[in-house]
Amino acid sequence: MKKIELLSPAGSLASLKAAISSRADCVYLGMNKFNAREYAVNFNGKYLEEAVKLCKSNNVKIFLTMNALVKNSEIKDFFNQLSYAYLKGIDGVIIQDSSFIEIIKKNFPELKIHLSTQTGIMNSPHANLFEGVDRIILARELNKESIKSIR
Repeated sequence: MKKIELLSPAGSLASLKAAISSRADCVYLGMNKFNAREYAVNFNGKYLEEAVKLCKSNNVKIFLTMNALVKNSEIKDFFNQLSYAYLKGIDGVIIQDSSFIEIIKKNFPELKIHLSTQTGIMNSPHANLFEGVDRIILARELNKESIKSIR
């Protein structure tokens, strides 16, 4: 049987600490742009650094959510932000835009890639398009039986 991995959102330093003390295996958080919760309290600069240090010292993986839609004019900023977070030590990224998969693999080969629920994966053919990613998070609209049928 596969080990269940507990992923927890961390929208603030307080919630990050709560996730760690609750023994989450992995946390996910956003920065000021490119995540689906841009208007939440997010992690930037020294707060991202602190979050990474806390996670690493507690053996908790840390993923950056970059699961918002990205306009052509924002692509450079998207990858600059990802590069910044990568250099700070994140373990992976959660994205919506599947066109970025190969670019991320090429430029950040150590990063784990998860596809967000915003990608809208509802069936096996769609899921199988992304065989090279580390995890897909299925669409929220699916029920238990539909999820079981996806292979």
